[in-house]
Amino acid sequence: MGIAGLSVLHAEETVIYGTTSETAVASTPATAPAVIPVSTEAPAKATPAANSEQPVLSVNDQPVTQVVLQSTEEIISKPPSNYPWKKKIVTTTFWIGQDATSYNDTTNYASAWDSKWTKSYGGTDNPTQRFGFLPKGRFAVTQNPFYVALPFNDVKFPDLAKKWIPWYNKDLAKDQRYQSQCKGRWIEIRNADGKSCFAQWQDVGPFRYDHAAYVFGKERPNTFNKAGLDVSPAVKTHLGLVGLDICDWRFVEAWEVREGPWITYGEQAIVMAAIKQREQAHKNSTAKLAQVTSNPATE
Repeated sequence: MGIAGLSVLHAEETVIYGTTSETAVASTPATAPAVIPVSTEAPAKATPAANSEQPVLSVNDQPVTQVVLQSTEEIISKPPSNYPWKKKIVTTTFWIGQDATSYNDTTNYASAWDSKWTKSYGGTDNPTQRFGFLPKGRFAVTQNPFYVALPFNDVKFPDLAKKWIPWYNKDLAKDQRYQSQCKGRWIEIRNADGKSCFAQWQDVGPFRYDHAAYVFGKERPNTFNKAGLDVSPAVKTHLGLVGLDICDWRFVEAWEVREGPWITYGEQAIVMAAIKQREQAHKNSTAKLAQVTSNPATE
């Protein structure tokens, strides 16, 4: 039994996606750190995203429509991705808007894939002045504060990208040469006590930019301090890290991301709420079918 078809809803602040009136996702500003509530009212009118003046949200640099459309019965029944764990990786901390340091002359005002990263985020992700998982400041965070850097830049090293990236899309690489196929990918991070956190790949480092054989293969980090993963202040706080730690990490697909604070910000909340609602719709329809099959008289 299938899941109800999708309809495109034009909200005040953004373009979001819902299903029928029973499972439509209500509007929430993209900057609000809140879980998207569920509306029981039928949508007034479907508006094609292509005709909207509002920007279409994206995940992994794909239109959110593709992600949500994939998160139906077909995706729910998929087996785990089984990307391998990178174990006992030296983990350091970095943040958006970071200045150069005595041991690293790289600044983080921009990322490898966003020349205006600090502006895109809303401001500096100050690691010492915090309010929960967010920086204190007179600005609204407009991106997921759970982010990481890994030492490979697919845009700068296209030949290595083609050789190593498991999800490499040759058509995308041909049509959009300078669009990263790594930016926004989800990873799971596990601390020494086994506590997990999910975050998105948003920058390149630490120190290296070409180490595809480590990021996607079996090589180990070989920087001066053996660091192979940079995490944001929010990840550091959630996992109780101190700044130079040992963690495990692995890639995961969007539908494998478990509920947590990493999906309560901006576009992630919208997409993940839609995915969870479709999962519930699938369970409900399956249960109803099983009930009717076992007791036809109830129909």
